[in-house]
Amino acid sequence: VDELYVHHPRIPGDVVLEVKDLAGRPKPAAASLALHRGEVLGLAGLVGAGRSELLRTIFALDEVRSGAVRVGVHAGPASPLRRWRQGLGFLSEDRKSEGLA
Repeated sequence: VDELYVHHPRIPGDVVLEVKDLAGRPKPAAASLALHRGEVLGLAGLVGAGRSELLRTIFALDEVRSGAVRVGVHAGPASPLRRWRQGLGFLSEDRKSEGLA
């Protein structure tokens, strides 16, 4: 197995998404994360844990009570259109009532 899956040291890239103490209405209560170039981020949790609300708040679909979201070099107030222009996308889990395509 070691010969098939050779370990290569990884050097993290620049931070492309940073969330600091993000709080929304009603969720998340306080979430922080940093995503570096080349990383893959996965969010999981039980129904009602707030994973969908966290993503909606990052994408500016839900209100931000406090905290900050930085996409690349962009920080400050946001809207879904601004997030789209910054390179983010959002796929709703409720495609039937919220999906466009």
